Amino acid sequence: MRLTKFTDHGLRLLMYLASHEDEWVPVSRVAEAHGISVKHLQKSAHALAVEGYIEGRRGRQGGVRLAKTPQQIRVGEIIESLERGVPLVECFERSSNTCRIAPACVLKHTLLDAERAFYREANQTTLADLAAPAARQRKLLAIAS
Repeated sequence: MRLTKFTDHGLRLLMYLASHEDEWVPVSRVAEAHGISVKHLQKSAHALAVEGYIEGRRGRQGGVRLAKTPQQIRVGEIIESLERGVPLVECFERSSNTCRIAPACVLKHTLLDAERAFYREANQTTLADLAAPAARQRKLLAIAS
């Protein structure tokens, strides 16, 4: 399974926010930290806000922050919500499926089971689990300064 850049950017944003939990963070700061386009990251941020993972505030003191605690956010749920509409294989999308062997194909069942296992496994990890190493690293850097 391969994640879209849209989802990758969304995950990076959430991990950054989880390690800066008490701050309103400008999307531009996250984009700069990860070397990605602000416009692309804004699209992922918008989707995350619609899904209720983050909230935004305009203005000079604005930015984005988590709308839930990092412990409440499961990685599989994030990926599933951001990848919604992107089928793993063509035959999973009935309306546009042109596969000629779809009616007799056994592979699609195996792939569907694998996709479900992927999300189940990813849901074993929370955003807090992903942010913990970054928070520890920031503390070590502060001590070393």
